[in-house]
Amino acid sequence: MKISKVFVVSLLAAAMPVFAQTSQPLSRADVKAQLIQVEMAGYSPAGLDDTTYPVDIQTAEAKVANNNQVAATSVGGIADGSRAK
Repeated sequence: MKISKVFVVSLLAAAMPVFAQTSQPLSRADVKAQLIQVEMAGYSPAGLDDTTYPVDIQTAEAKVANNNQVAATSVGGIADGSRAK
């Protein structure tokens, strides 16, 4: 029994670095830029209807993620709503 406890503890200790945060913390400018992105996607943090809170922020975040994915995979061309000069 003692051997199995030692094995489990050592296994968990070996897995701990996997859960460590590998990315740098966000700066104030990063957080502000993300807030601007979700606001441009239709989210209003000053909204008066708290009953729709999780849905509206998730919808805005999904739009931002979609826009970022499209921007990352797009090549050249003219963006929607703009025209060549």
